Amino acid sequence: MELFKRLTTYDSLLGVSLLGFATFAWLPDSYFRMVSWPWVLVWQGAFLLVFGICIGRLRRFQQPFYLLGFGFDWLILGLFLCLIVSSVIAPFPLLALQNSLLVSCYVILIYGLCNSRFSALQLCQGVVWVGAIAAIISLALWRPTPAMWLSSNFYDAIRNRFPLGHHNFTGGYFVLLLPTAVGIAWLQLGWKRWVYGLLAAVITIALYASGSRGAWLGGVLLLLLTLTMGIVRSRGKARLGVLLLALLTICLVMGVLMSNPRIRSLVPIDIGSAPQATTLRPVTDGPTSDRFFMAQAAINILQDRPLGLGPGNLGRVYERYRPLEVGTGLNQVQQLHNLPLQIAAELGVGGLALYGGAVICLVRLHRQFKHLASPQHRQLGLMATLGFVGYGVSSLTDYQLENIPIAVTLSVLLVSLLKLGQELTFSTFSKSTGRVGSLLLLIMVVLIVQVWLRADLALWMTHQGVSLTGQGNLSQANAKFYKASTLAPWDPIPAALGAQQLSSLAETASDENQKILREEAIQLYQQTLRVAPNDIWFNQNLAVLAWQLGHVEQAHQAITKVVQLSPRSKNHSYYLLGLTYQAMGNTESAIAALALECLINPQVLTFQSWQQELSPLRAAVFTRVLQHYQTVLSALDPKHPLHSPLAAHITTLNWWANSTFQVQKSEDSRLFHQALFTIEENPEQAAILLDRCIVEATDDVSGCRLLKAWLQTSYLPDYLEAVALNSLEKEKVRSHILTERTLKDWFWSTTQPVFSNQRIGLALLYRSYYAKSVSSILLPENLRQFSIPVSLNLFSLSWPREFPPLDHLVESLRTEAFGLPHPTRNNFKFSHFQNSDVS
Repeated sequence: MELFKRLTTYDSLLGVSLLGFATFAWLPDSYFRMVSWPWVLVWQGAFLLVFGICIGRLRRFQQPFYLLGFGFDWLILGLFLCLIVSSVIAPFPLLALQNSLLVSCYVILIYGLCNSRFSALQLCQGVVWVGAIAAIISLALWRPTPAMWLSSNFYDAIRNRFPLGHHNFTGGYFVLLLPTAVGIAWLQLGWKRWVYGLLAAVITIALYASGSRGAWLGGVLLLLLTLTMGIVRSRGKARLGVLLLALLTICLVMGVLMSNPRIRSLVPIDIGSAPQATTLRPVTDGPTSDRFFMAQAAINILQDRPLGLGPGNLGRVYERYRPLEVGTGLNQVQQLHNLPLQIAAELGVGGLALYGGAVICLVRLHRQFKHLASPQHRQLGLMATLGFVGYGVSSLTDYQLENIPIAVTLSVLLVSLLKLGQELTFSTFSKSTGRVGSLLLLIMVVLIVQVWLRADLALWMTHQGVSLTGQGNLSQANAKFYKASTLAPWDPIPAALGAQQLSSLAETASDENQKILREEAIQLYQQTLRVAPNDIWFNQNLAVLAWQLGHVEQAHQAITKVVQLSPRSKNHSYYLLGLTYQAMGNTESAIAALALECLINPQVLTFQSWQQELSPLRAAVFTRVLQHYQTVLSALDPKHPLHSPLAAHITTLNWWANSTFQVQKSEDSRLFHQALFTIEENPEQAAILLDRCIVEATDDVSGCRLLKAWLQTSYLPDYLEAVALNSLEKEKVRSHILTERTLKDWFWSTTQPVFSNQRIGLALLYRSYYAKSVSSILLPENLRQFSIPVSLNLFSLSWPREFPPLDHLVESLRTEAFGLPHPTRNNFKFSHFQNSDVS
């Protein structure tokens, strides 16, 4: 009985809840598992336990219930006000409500910890031990390779996502803990100092292994602050020793930093063998550039919605605010990779004010620590505060408050600081306030249980549906997806999974069943788009399915939204737009759309449809796209790295289109292209050029070999011996080359399907573990391209991700031709299709 009482005390139950949260610091890929079945029940149960013990504590009117003090209670009040206002006006209020309730859970956890008997030291020791275990797990799961230190490739560089699920999460978590771990080690004596010193060392190594540059930056700043304080506090001869130690430490840290190729890529200096070979170069680091673009998106959001989008709404509407100049990058962004900007985007200017207020309150609180009687407490307060400083710097490169280990650790460290402050002053709730507070918490619990119950049941059914799909039981799986989408109408993933499954089944079904399946898939995509209307590829999938069923206006309406959200779509969106215009009798708009498609995706020039249903438009489209290419070329400096490839591409297109323009053989053209242009007029010269290409070319020479095999059949056995084909495939190639002896006929003689791209990363965007199974991007049916031009890499022009001359041209052409400007050029709104606009 005595044991039961001890296990059910306030502190014991609170400790159980903290242990539940600690699970996600140790569970591999915990960021994704926290939104999967059944792990979601762990943290939800922990929060409900916190609510229960806080309600019980508030109802004990004879015991004081402490406020946070130092201005934080007013911040909490302002936070709730911002949550309410932004949620009410949010584009998706149910989603905002769900996220607001989660924020409320952390607030109650902070108050609950403040009223526990845990001391500041005990709380800090607890998070250090949890973090040290996480660091051991992280290093145990890390698989370093030599490329991590040698390769400049983004995906090869030093990184370790374990156990939190992303290297930035992992790095941010450890940089938050490191100062506290060092501080506790410093405060201990004897063997305990060695133990905590070892824990701090393990956390430091795990921080390095994370490869997070933002976290490393936070760690470097902490080190510099520590060295600066050491120098300032030193006196006399001791200062010289401290200065030497600081210099050696800085040199060591610089060496450690430069061991990361991604850090080296940020240093804008190229050093040659001679001093005069040292040159400055611009920083071209992709992730760094992305953060500037996301900052511009945040400014766009505040211009349009100064009161914020609402908690959790950013990912659903981001595409409307994505800067045009980012080109084909930064789609499916779930957060702005910057804590204050994310708060400002979702809570508005009020959220930004709250962030600034929190910084001010932390500074005020830290200044009070000089009045503490215990030097150990002052030291502990300083180190915990430094943790906030380091993490604050790291959080300028990533938003991580959705991550349970980080959010809980921030809460615990804040409470440890507040408990140190409570040694100087404290205030409590009055009895009447306690009664009202307990009732409000009870109402919140009822609301939370209702929301979480529906979400959990939907998650469970989605889990079952995915499992049934893997087992091949598609009908039962689809029924689970239907039920899940009904239970959690704010979550688009169950309906998207069901629609994806139905559209896939329709591809092999009979004509009658195919129509039924596609109609059902359309209904599910419409349901999905009610809660994710700005998802580019859900809109495209709806457009394709509607087009396949002959619903031209519905397909047109959906695809116009796609081209506004993704001006340089790589998934043939303008092609479908052109087909819809052609079906509606608007030939001029069809030509304009197809020309934009060819401009953006040059491989479309090899589509078989130019010889079939699009043949009446072929000449007009090719003439138009040649004009577009010339416009881009004229905007480029002759020294621009894309100038020569683009000029060669224009020449190739002239030749391919049988244009009336005389083909100019550019000196900058590849040997392959020079041979191709002369092969019919001067086969002997072409053969010489192909021989040179095979011998001299530094890039892929497979195209030269294949063209020479067609030109000189005596070379065909050598070619077939060199290619990696089976005997049957080699025989087909041999027979085909010997049969088709006219060049263009050979080019057009065989076709292959055009394959669609696959979606990735949706688990981050939609905060659902099962979103990773949503992968389809549908294309118009029966798209085929000529195989030989593809094998020869005839149209090899590849646009950079960010290329303003092309982006601005596409924007002006689309706006002029269709009246469909990008949302950032139209007050962040869409231009919708009207029947009256169609001739």
